[in-house]
Amino acid sequence: MEQQPGHAARLLLPVLLPVALACHGKVDNVVVEPQPSLPPTVYLAEDEPNNDPSFPTAVGPITAGETFVLRGDASAWYDPFDGFAFAAYGDLYVEFELLPTWGYGDLDLSVYDPYLGEYVGLYTSDGSWESGALTIGHGGEFHLVVSAYAGHQSYELEVRVYGLAAAMAEGRTDGQALAQAAGAAATDATAPRAVGAMDLEHLEREAPDRATFHRQHLPRGLSDLLDDAATLGTQWLEQLLGTRTR
Repeated sequence: MEQQPGHAARLLLPVLLPVALACHGKVDNVVVEPQPSLPPTVYLAEDEPNNDPSFPTAVGPITAGETFVLRGDASAWYDPFDGFAFAAYGDLYVEFELLPTWGYGDLDLSVYDPYLGEYVGLYTSDGSWESGALTIGHGGEFHLVVSAYAGHQSYELEVRVYGLAAAMAEGRTDGQALAQAAGAAATDATAPRAVGAMDLEHLEREAPDRATFHRQHLPRGLSDLLDDAATLGTQWLEQLLGTRTR
């Protein structure tokens, strides 16, 4: 009798099927665990007026895993500073990137500490694309300030938030900076530390005009007010003496 094609395969199938099931187990016992999803990106527009450290656009609390895209525009002629306030929960590593989207100019980016009333880092160049990062231990508040040194441009500021331990494991920054932030002393536990930034004194030496521009955003301290009072008093006295000599 002539054997039909595929006859041998049909005979072996009942024999091989139990063996295959024995090797791989029951299919209905496999459970697929759902992977945790990251929070969706949050898009926010600046809320004017936000050009003063006392009135920044409030982004609010941030936690590890979140991403924000902040949109606004800045002008060297009438709106030179845009401040955004963040409240960090826990030990965080924060990356940020400033991207111009329209117009022509020169935008800078800085990290401002509202508790100290001063910059802890500035990111400046001859263009408008700026990027950097900061570490902040045990929570705390910080501001990111977009400033228009020249021209008028719209922008997007992307902010990505990571836990300190995760950032260290992924090699996003050096372990020493992370360890310093995570183990900060109680007196400066909330102080943000900018990574790869320039301080204001260095900028003063490198580009005094740009440093003078950035100082306009800082709140005026008591020493500044006393200096102003002394200057006005001197001018008043000179005018008084000049009047008497006439």
